[in-house]
Amino acid sequence: MRYLPLSQLLGSMLAFPSYRAMFRETFNNRRTTESLTDIFDGFAFEDQERYFNDEFSVGLALFCDSFAPFDAGRNSVSMQLIHLVVMNLPKDERYKNKNMLQVPIALGPLKPKNIHSFLSPLMEELDQLSKDGMVLRVDDEPDDIMIHAHLLLASGDLPGVSDLVHHTGHTSHYGCRTCRIESFSLISPKGGGQGQYFPGTEEVVTERNDDDFFGRLPNYGILASNPFVHLVTYHSPFFYGQHANANTPFTLERHQQIRIGKVLKESHLLMPIGLDGDIGDIFARSKSSRAVDFIDFLVFVLPTVVYEQLEQNGCPVLEPLMSLVNGCSLALQWEITYNPEPPEREGDSQQPSDLDRLRRYLKEWHTFMYNDMPHNLYIINIHMLTHLADAIGVLGIPRAISTRSIERAIAMI
Repeated sequence: MRYLPLSQLLGSMLAFPSYRAMFRETFNNRRTTESLTDIFDGFAFEDQERYFNDEFSVGLALFCDSFAPFDAGRNSVSMQLIHLVVMNLPKDERYKNKNMLQVPIALGPLKPKNIHSFLSPLMEELDQLSKDGMVLRVDDEPDDIMIHAHLLLASGDLPGVSDLVHHTGHTSHYGCRTCRIESFSLISPKGGGQGQYFPGTEEVVTERNDDDFFGRLPNYGILASNPFVHLVTYHSPFFYGQHANANTPFTLERHQQIRIGKVLKESHLLMPIGLDGDIGDIFARSKSSRAVDFIDFLVFVLPTVVYEQLEQNGCPVLEPLMSLVNGCSLALQWEITYNPEPPEREGDSQQPSDLDRLRRYLKEWHTFMYNDMPHNLYIINIHMLTHLADAIGVLGIPRAISTRSIERAIAMI
C-alpha cells in the first residue's frame, strides 16, 4: 500500500499564498444567508463550529471506493482508493483534480476484507492533527501558521460505506445503514429469484443512534464499532453521507424507448450547455451510461419528452412521478432555502422553503410507492430517498458532499 501523509499534503497546499487566500475567503464568507449552500450551513456544523474558529482549521470529506483499473478477467487487479476533499476551498476550486487528495491507495487481487487496516495511518494522523495540529512556517506570513484538521464526512457508494461502518449491506435484513427498517425477501419483479425490498410503513422510520454505530446492537446489522465514532466531529448516521440515487425499477415499453431515444438523438445540439452528464440516447447505451447521465435524464428529459409519451398513453401515475422529479430537482440545487424557525404563533402563515417542498414531494412519492405499487419494486435506492430531507438539514446541499468527486478521480487514474 502506498500512503501519502496528510500533513505533508496539507502543508504543501498551504505553502502557496493563493491557497491561503482561498482558505481565508471561505472562512470569512461562511453562512451569509438563511440558505443551505455548503456543508458549513448544515445543522451538524453548527454544533462543531468551535473546532473551526480560525482560518486554517481544515474541514475534510473522506470518500472510499474500490475499482478494477484493468479489465483482465480473472487476473484483474482491485484498487482501493481513499479520497479527501478539502472543504475550506471555494466550491469552484475544491473539486478540481489538482486540489483533491488521494491518501492510501491499495492494490491487490481482491477487495480488502477490512478497509480500516488501510485507514489506520490516516486515522492516527487525523487524531494528531485534530488534537495538537501542526506548525507551518512560510516566509511571506508574519507568524507561523497553526493547522488543525477535522473530518466532517466519511462517505462513498452503498458497498463502500457498508465497509466503513461494518454494516451487513443493503441486501441484508436490516439493509439501511441510516435506520432500522426491516426488509422483506420477495420474488424479484422479473421472477429471477429473491431480493430484499424496503417498503417499511407509510411513516418514515427514524434514524439509528449511537448504540448502533458503537457496535452495541449487532443484531440490527452494524456488526462492530468503527473509528469514526470517536472523532470529535462525529454526530449521527448522516456522518456517513446519504446515498440518494433516484434509480427506479420501472421501465418503459421498448417502442417508447426507441421513440424517446430518437428524439434525444435528433435534439442533441439543442440540449442546455453545462449539464453534468451526457443525455443522448441512454437506452441505446444503458450499460455505458453513468449515474450523472441518468440524473440529467430524470431532471430534464423525464418531465418533458417522457412525460408527453406517458400522457399520450393515459398513464395514471404522472402526479407522483412528477413529485419524484421535483424532489430530486430541488435536491440538486446549489442553494436550498429552509425555515430555521417555526411560526411564532399558531396560525401564522409561512412561505414553504425549498427543504419543506422537497420533504413534501418525497413523502408523496413514498406514499404512492407504499400504497399503490407492489412492494417488490421498493428497492433500497427508493428507500434512501425517505432520509434525504433530514440529511440535507444536517449536512447541507448534496452537491457539496456528492461522491462525484471520487468518481472523477477514479476516471483520472
